[in-house]
Amino acid sequence: MLPRASGSAFRRADAAEIRAKTERVDWARQWRAELLESADAALSATLFLPDQGAGWSHDYVCARDGRPLVGKSPTAHECPECGAVYSGGYYDLAYLCHVHAENGRRAQDLAVAWALSRQRKYAEAARDLLVAYARKYPSWPQHTVRPGRDLSIGGKMYAQTLSEAAGILPFVAAYDTTYQSGVYSDEDRRLIENQWFREAARVIRGRNSGRSNWQTWHNAALLWIGYALDDARLVERALDGDWGVRRQLEESIDADGFWYEGSLTYHVYALRALVHSAEAAHFHGVNLWEHPKLVRMFLAPIELAWPNGRLPALNDAARSDGRPDTVFRSAFADLCRVAARRTGRIEIRLPYSRQQPGEAAVFYTPENQPPQTVRPPLASVNFPAQGVVQLRGGRDPGSAVMLDYGPHGGGHGHFDKLQLLAYIGGRERLIDPGTVRYSLPVHGGWYRQTLAHNTVVVDGESQRATEGQLLRMDRTELGDWARAAADMAYAGVRMDRTVFLGPEFLVDIYRIDAANSHTYDLAYHITGRLRCSAGLPDATIPLPSEASRAYGYLTDLRAGRVDGAWMAEIADETGLLRLSGAPEPGTVLCAALGPGYSPAESVPVLFVRRVGRTLTFFHVLDWGPQRLEWSTRARENGDVVLSLPGRRATLTFPADRAGKVELVQVR
Repeated sequence: MLPRASGSAFRRADAAEIRAKTERVDWARQWRAELLESADAALSATLFLPDQGAGWSHDYVCARDGRPLVGKSPTAHECPECGAVYSGGYYDLAYLCHVHAENGRRAQDLAVAWALSRQRKYAEAARDLLVAYARKYPSWPQHTVRPGRDLSIGGKMYAQTLSEAAGILPFVAAYDTTYQSGVYSDEDRRLIENQWFREAARVIRGRNSGRSNWQTWHNAALLWIGYALDDARLVERALDGDWGVRRQLEESIDADGFWYEGSLTYHVYALRALVHSAEAAHFHGVNLWEHPKLVRMFLAPIELAWPNGRLPALNDAARSDGRPDTVFRSAFADLCRVAARRTGRIEIRLPYSRQQPGEAAVFYTPENQPPQTVRPPLASVNFPAQGVVQLRGGRDPGSAVMLDYGPHGGGHGHFDKLQLLAYIGGRERLIDPGTVRYSLPVHGGWYRQTLAHNTVVVDGESQRATEGQLLRMDRTELGDWARAAADMAYAGVRMDRTVFLGPEFLVDIYRIDAANSHTYDLAYHITGRLRCSAGLPDATIPLPSEASRAYGYLTDLRAGRVDGAWMAEIADETGLLRLSGAPEPGTVLCAALGPGYSPAESVPVLFVRRVGRTLTFFHVLDWGPQRLEWSTRARENGDVVLSLPGRRATLTFPADRAGKVELVQVR
């Protein structure tokens, strides 16, 4: 949700521009017509105002396949995937989250409709909705998502102060917008301001969540309430208090410009709250938009995005769909419209959605703005604070890979150091499945575990929460490469991974050096249909007793010992991938299906098992029209030489972590 046109906005010169745009520009005129149509529908619709606060939105999900439910009534909630209907308990309470959110949207629609049309009926309907909430709010008890939890984290309208803060913003904006409409009596104002807004502020400020996305939303709500009520102390607390907006900007955003939790979903989520705060401050003469870290929060995702604009689902991040321009269709695109207007930075205009412009475009995009021409960079890039390298193929702009070596990400981090992602042929082919609703057991059982990522699992156990390091990043005439290490993920096990991206091929070298012998599973999660050249006759594989529960989520498992060279083909509508490995006696290949971007979706999982103390996985992924010919040989010092006869070239990958990949080409 963006900060819609607050009363502060409409009391300034912006108002004339906004109204004029909705009269002169076709797409803006269409948006205004749709808004007024929605507001008219709200005038005649029956308001459903619950008698209690809502539960936890993460409970509103199908237990079978993880899909968000659709409310058929306050007591009937249907899964759009399998048709299962849930009722009672946490489902009914979670449904109320949608009810309160929809009522907030209704209040905003009515308020903006009044601001644009000056028709009193819209302001009166917004007032009636606000007064109705103000009468009920005091009677709602403070509660949490589950009985017995610390009440300081609970809200009244919602079950968390986080949701309480985010949820009250549209109501405050509606009140601020219609404040001078002439429809409020003194009693109306007393009810709304004292029984609701001040009480909500008391609940929200009762929990200082420190460095967190929670506190960022707390600050936004307190700032909007403070300005709406002309409460200077509340405004000062939100801006400059302990973990106020300014401190969050300094300490919760890393040097690259990413939110500290390492999830792009939470990056955008926290950014939404910061935009709310920056806009409220802007309309009252305080410029937060000049803060360099706030500007970097817009530029960093643009620089990290895949070639099609999608953002990777790292850590607890939700996956955007696979259509081109996807990230530009998200809330991030509208946030960028606000930032581009306030900062004048042309680079921030890149993610503007090419779909029909909406409210953010009406409020923030100048009608004479020229067509978008900025494009993302094609050079490889490292984000040292975030701990992510993206290699981009200069001669193959349709391919890119990411190597994740950075900080764990706190409570939203996954145990996935040195994981590899690959974007090939217009889509992500080596995937990170991201996350699902936190109430589902599969979230902790699979999505956070090491096996769910493209990295090594040691003795069946997930990694520790740790941080790796980038050893080196460089380029050759044939392609770019990077090498990173993670020596604390497992006790007594040193791991490093070298990734080389060439034209239509990828070299993946994973080295292990341990004090004792262990069993290593290097997993690849690949979109498409998997077929292995080697026979895989076994339906089970041995697992140690302490193995991660993630293995229990694998289905259709087939395994077999392979002593020679092997190859797996993975096909989908974008093309054929070939993953091949060098001959290593004792190698066990395991093919299975695992949960994908949702528990209802299965994707092929291929993991390569090796046993030993010191060993090297050497794999090549290629996707050209002809299979890439390659062979390897090891030198006495541990260097590995890759021969590419068709390209008349050799690549030497040094054992020494400080060494450089060397290319020799025969002209």
